[in-house]
Amino acid sequence: MTSLNNLADSVDNRCVECRCVMDLIATYSYNATVVATIPGFCRVSFRFTIDPNTECK
Repeated sequence: MTSLNNLADSVDNRCVECRCVMDLIATYSYNATVVATIPGFCRVSFRFTIDPNTECK
């Protein structure tokens, strides 16, 4: 996660990062709350809201 977060240095890269996390939520939709805890657990921060309704544009 830290490596992924470090790569998010441009708008395009942040969109890729966002889609990656949103794909995790879609895959594990029954436990989207757990996916939202990843940044805190991994000690990284994202520049977008981790929510199933987030649009990565």
